[in-house]
Amino acid sequence: MIHHLVSSRGLRKVSQLGVAAGLVAGLSACASGSDYPSFSLPVSNTDAGRVSVRFPAVNVPPIRPDLSQPASPPAELDAALAGINARAEAANAAFASGLAPAQQLARVASMSDVESDTWSTAQLRVADLTSHHSAAHVALADLDMLTAAAELSANSKADLDAIAQVKEALAQKVSQQARLLADINAQLDPRGVK
Repeated sequence: MIHHLVSSRGLRKVSQLGVAAGLVAGLSACASGSDYPSFSLPVSNTDAGRVSVRFPAVNVPPIRPDLSQPASPPAELDAALAGINARAEAANAAFASGLAPAQQLARVASMSDVESDTWSTAQLRVADLTSHHSAAHVALADLDMLTAAAELSANSKADLDAIAQVKEALAQKVSQQARLLADINAQLDPRGVK
């Protein structure tokens, strides 16, 4: 008898009853008329058995940009663009310096077992490259934000063109990095390891 109560089957039934009791107690609190918060929606019955739900009205004021502020001075835009470009170039340079060693390790590791030190080291090099690639992606996103800010600030077409030129060059580098990373990862695919 004691063995039956302590068996896994008996414990499972006891735990199921505990969960059911907890759910009943918790859900009954939602429907009660007490001071506790209720998760029920304000519902009213209408004709023909339809139910309508009333949500409280929310008054959201319209967003109006402050056009009395002058557009960003070109010096601020130039500084922001130069900062983003410098971070992107640093990420691209770090990617370029780590690319050849990672490719070489990937070639060697592709002929090794997945458990080998060579394969693990190659994976670490790929992780480093991926980190630098991600930093370039962040710079690309920052350029998108700078473009949006410049458009909202009514900057000149020359300012927008300067941002677009840097963005286009960086997007090409980011795409090239993605292709190179895909090639290295394909070499390190464990399904292809002999």
